[in-house]
Amino acid sequence: MATPYGVRIVIGDVRGHGLAALGAVVAVLGGFREAAHDEAEPGGVLRRLERALERHLRERARDEHPARAGSEPAHPVAEEFATLLLAEVRSDGRLSVLDCGHPGPYHLSPAVSRLPVGDPLPPLGVMPLPAALAPYTEARLLPGGTLVPYTDGAEEARDHRGRFFALDTAPAGMPGETPAALVRRVHTALLHHTGGPDHRRRRPARRTQRPCPGAGAARRTRAAPPPARPLLPLLSGGAGTGVARPATECRADQRGGRRGPGGRTV
Repeated sequence: MATPYGVRIVIGDVRGHGLAALGAVVAVLGGFREAAHDEAEPGGVLRRLERALERHLRERARDEHPARAGSEPAHPVAEEFATLLLAEVRSDGRLSVLDCGHPGPYHLSPAVSRLPVGDPLPPLGVMPLPAALAPYTEARLLPGGTLVPYTDGAEEARDHRGRFFALDTAPAGMPGETPAALVRRVHTALLHHTGGPDHRRRRPARRTQRPCPGAGAARRTRAAPPPARPLLPLLSGGAGTGVARPATECRADQRGGRRGPGGRTV
């Protein structure tokens, strides 16, 4: 998402499934879309997301209380939490990352490496965030570099022999490959590995030299095997001279809406 402070990105997983998990998705995504424009520091955005999730869980606890609902809740609020990765890309490529128990993204430039994210914080909903939030700021996303955030469902996908999908090497490709082509290639490789339909998405973001409107989507997770579906795929956009773009066309909303300049991917 393009903001006055840079491109801000969030990806995560919510425990659970069904309408209960979907409600948490809406709470966190809605909080991000507002806080990303209001808060000058990534730590302020993360605290807003924590409050949004806490407010949602309090409302669920009230609605699911046996005295009101007449029965025990199907998904006790006390068990709900969300892992989350929040990143900010400045116009000069500087990255600020806050990680709440979520896997760090891969970085293609052009070799594949795991992007350092610093010491992880607890998942949202497990315990309060610490008083001091210091983002990890030692990484950069240079022009032509690509970030590949993902959820652990892609990394835990197995074949019929129980072997894990090699997500750490799968993103490596030809120089100049577009993010859309990267996703198609990795998706095809994952389908070939598992031998069936796949529900685990990766959403690369590439830094270029052209701005683009933001894009976002929300998905829900499953609580039991097969591996959980991902929630909160990458929200990306551009600001200044640095642009983080999604793997597909840059849209105002993935259900429809305006594409980026010329409707092109980068």
